[in-house]
Amino acid sequence: MGLNKKLVGAFASASALTLVGVAIQQTTAPIVEVQAAVNNSYINAQKFANPPINYTKSTFTEGVAYAKGRPEGIIVHETGNSASTLQNEVTYMQREWNKTSFAYVHAFVDRNEVRNIHTTNQTVWGAGPNANGHFIQIELVHEHSNYNFAHSISNDAYYIATLLKQYGLKPSKAKRDGTGTIWSHRNISYYLHGTDHGDPDGYFASFGYSMDQFYDLIVQKYNSLGGTVQPPDESGLMGTTSNSGDAIAKVLNNSGAPVYSDPGSGKTNKTLPKNSRWKVFGRATVNGQTWYRVATNQWIEGKYSYVTGYSKILMNYLDAGKVTNSGSPIARVEHGTEIPVYKAPGSSSTGQKLRPQSGWKVFGRATYKGQSWYKVGSNDWIEGKYLYVKGYSSIPVVNIDSGSVTGTTSNSGTPVAKVEHSSKIPVYTAPGSSATGQKLPPQSNWKVFGRTIHNGQMWYKVGSNDWIEGKYLYVTGYSQIPVVNPFIGTTTDSGSPIARVENGSDIPVYKAPGSSATGQKLPPQSNWKVFGRTTHNGQMWYKVGSNDWIEGKYLYVTGYSQIPVVNPGGGSAAGTITNSGVPVAKVEVAGAIPVYKAPGANATGQTLNPQTKWKVFARMNYNGQAWYNVGTDNWIQGNRISITGYSSIPVVSSGAGLAVNSGEPVAKVMHSRGIKVYGTAGANITHRVLGMNTRWKIFGKRVVGTQTWYKVGSVDWIPSGYVYVEGYSKIPSI
Repeated sequence: MGLNKKLVGAFASASALTLVGVAIQQTTAPIVEVQAAVNNSYINAQKFANPPINYTKSTFTEGVAYAKGRPEGIIVHETGNSASTLQNEVTYMQREWNKTSFAYVHAFVDRNEVRNIHTTNQTVWGAGPNANGHFIQIELVHEHSNYNFAHSISNDAYYIATLLKQYGLKPSKAKRDGTGTIWSHRNISYYLHGTDHGDPDGYFASFGYSMDQFYDLIVQKYNSLGGTVQPPDESGLMGTTSNSGDAIAKVLNNSGAPVYSDPGSGKTNKTLPKNSRWKVFGRATVNGQTWYRVATNQWIEGKYSYVTGYSKILMNYLDAGKVTNSGSPIARVEHGTEIPVYKAPGSSSTGQKLRPQSGWKVFGRATYKGQSWYKVGSNDWIEGKYLYVKGYSSIPVVNIDSGSVTGTTSNSGTPVAKVEHSSKIPVYTAPGSSATGQKLPPQSNWKVFGRTIHNGQMWYKVGSNDWIEGKYLYVTGYSQIPVVNPFIGTTTDSGSPIARVENGSDIPVYKAPGSSATGQKLPPQSNWKVFGRTTHNGQMWYKVGSNDWIEGKYLYVTGYSQIPVVNPGGGSAAGTITNSGVPVAKVEVAGAIPVYKAPGANATGQTLNPQTKWKVFARMNYNGQAWYNVGTDNWIQGNRISITGYSSIPVVSSGAGLAVNSGEPVAKVMHSRGIKVYGTAGANITHRVLGMNTRWKIFGKRVVGTQTWYKVGSVDWIPSGYVYVEGYSKIPSI
């Protein structure tokens, strides 16, 4: 998984440069020689016994029901920390999940045991918003010998097989359409997105093992189990659930369970005693907490009880159709099944459906035939009766007149854009570019010469270098408007290394530049993280996976200067990288290279000899140049070395935790995983994450204990440790 603590642990242990294979000084330990590969034949030959499955009470309070009522599969993680133990991992995660790491999984596995730390009947945070609501998540702890690695792999495969049996699932590999029951974290990154991790592939590869072999071992364990597997006895774990049995809540809290007339409000004088059992008639989720209805107008909190027959309990969507002015404009689906998306209020469906409990940014609202509708995309509308909407008062009202709706289109008529906004709208030189200074008044009509999509938004060309945003318009003759793409085949140094497909149709993926196609195709306007670039026959190619390359002529690429040049042939060369293997830097130039105290800082006076190898603890992009950390205050330039294990190297951003008085009050996110947003300074963690390198206006600051917090929204607070702040002296204390 690669949590925050692993970077801290890595630096703490890197007191001196760690040379691989050649000692720079007597105190420097050499890297361990690579051992023979582990395979399933080797694992089976050891005849490992099945592991004990032990339980540690959960500290995670954000677990909710799965999107489809039960897990759809299992995600395989590895900790990414060779210096840690299972108990250390458990202790850290249970202590830090809501402070620094913002991650929690269901279980850890090593050569000795399976340690469950949260009920598998509820979700956890381990693989991003697109996966957390659907999968059980298990972390594999690092081992240091073939035998111990094989033992831990056997334990993990057995535990996964029992979970598949327990939930009535069959083994199947992860697929791009979201189906499949066995997923690696890397699969999530590539197929479902919302995360950028590549484990456990690199760790497996260090033992000559692979995810495909692990899948085969899971199938083997699954077939050997036969029949069904009874769920573990979790009756002693307060706040957990089981799908087996009747819908019964057993109170486990020593002080009993207080009774409320409504979930979260209306506390009565009644308390249900410990060990009493109550039939459950319904459940509801309020502020992330599960509540159970045990009688008419009588509710108890789930955290005080153990509940059986969970999947049989009807969900009560108490917030459906409600709104609140607090928070940012977000619509949460409060319906028992997926809800349809429409092209316009009362219009035809787009075919897309939104999952229960999923949250969507709202761009506008309208009333159609007495019903509230909310705009969640360019031509995407959903019915308010199925939603709980936050930030209601800040959602702009969208005009609906004569059947036209702001942000919608019609194929009838000639290509004309009508301004449906309540005030003048700006004209831009290009989509997302600078404004021309000209503005178009409400209800004015303009001939349209072209259209394009930029950052998910529709734009229309109404002059030679005149573009306007589609969200303010009602457009006729849409099908007659030619697609004009000002971005295809272009690059920019701003932003993160991302390739967006600008072609009008799917583009093929190749095994290498100019090589054979993989059979996979990437759809228009999809975005892909870029790991490398190269030139082949005069054409630019970009690497978007281990053996996945796409042609630059079809793309718009951001963060271009940060993308390392890659040698597709796999040979060692200065400035090249590969994701396979462990994080190691090899000096590829003829002379010794200098070591620096920090990227761009003074040299330490130490140099590294040609062809020597060094363990890598972190990487940073500084002034468009890749730098690698090979020890405490020891950095080397990426253009003089080759790198293995690139995808498993933690990213460090310069400036995190610093503040300057110059400029206006703005916070720039410097953490590679982004940072969580809190409802108040130091408390009430939300599910919102601010991405790396994004910038946010600061409205105030507050010190809680020794930590400074910044207010970046009406009820949005972030910690100072992960941001670079400008205009500090202008920020009021509140």
